[in-house]
Order: sequence, then C-alpha cells, then structure tokens
Amino acid sequence: MAPERTALAWSRTGLALLGAGLLVGRLALGSVGLAVVVPVALALALTGWVLVTSLRRGKWSRSVTNEGLPASVLHDGRLPAVVAVIVTLLCACELASVLAGWV
Repeated sequence: MAPERTALAWSRTGLALLGAGLLVGRLALGSVGLAVVVPVALALALTGWVLVTSLRRGKWSRSVTNEGLPASVLHDGRLPAVVAVIVTLLCACELASVLAGWV
C-alpha cells in the first residue's frame, strides 16, 4: 500500500504544480509580458514529467527499495529536485510580476 500512497501523493503534487503554473503564467503575462512564457513553459513541461512519472504506479509497486520507497526516481532524488526547480521557476515569474507592478 505504501508505494500506491506515494504515487498518489506525487500525482496530487503534479496536479497542484500544473494548476499553479497555469495561474502564475496567466497572472504574470499581463504585467511582465512575453518574458514569462519561457520559464512558465519550462515549468509546465517539467510538471508534465512529474505527472507522467507519478502515474506509472505499476512500475513503482514492482521496484521498491528496502526502506519501502520507490526505487527509480525517489531513491536518487530526481523527482524532488525537479519539483524544487518548478517551484523556483514559478516563484521567479511571480516575483518578476510583482516587481513589474511596482515600477
């Protein structure tokens, strides 16, 4: 059951990042302009990778480490690192939007 719960948690994380990326892109586009398109597009592409990876629950349930964690992308830290990059990109876009509103 633990691998299935982990996969579902990553699916929820991916969906939340997708919603946040679309929202930040929509809001920042009005104040920053087209400069925000590339970082948001990159964040959305990485979010797609997170979602596809998390939806492959069958693979995770077959490859589990001794600690009960999925062996493939969680063990080496790729998935959390990609989520950190996505959040950083979205925060930078929103910060640029706020700063552009002050100028």
